[in-house]
Amino acid sequence: MKILKYAFLVNFVLICIPYHSFAVDTNQPSIAAIEQRAEAGDLKAQLTLAGMYYTGNGVSQDYSQALKCFTKAADQGYANAQYNLGVMYRDGQGVSQDYSQALKYFTLAANQGNEAAKMNINLIKTSTLSRPDLFNESSNK
Repeated sequence: MKILKYAFLVNFVLICIPYHSFAVDTNQPSIAAIEQRAEAGDLKAQLTLAGMYYTGNGVSQDYSQALKCFTKAADQGYANAQYNLGVMYRDGQGVSQDYSQALKYFTLAANQGNEAAKMNINLIKTSTLSRPDLFNESSNK
């Protein structure tokens, strides 16, 4: 159990590190401008906005908005966004906790070489061997 707690702490640090540079200052574009670029499909804007909503940096923390932005970036094949979605589904941030969905996104990221995603796949699979109840109904479909 200590390993799982440590791994979850490491994951939290990993997901937040890329967003430390998004501190709001007078030289940055407005939130509305970032949102407009994100809606137009700009990957960098989607990731910036996702990080802001996830951490509450410059906006009110909103996991459901972060999830939407990470999903748009993940749909473009960006491995770190896929990994972050895996974390959010694993931890139930902005969505109901869903290990099946977490595995889906961790697998997409792992297939692109994301080592943290590979570790999470192993942790979830190891945990579910002794606790099949960790998967919700959607994993049975």
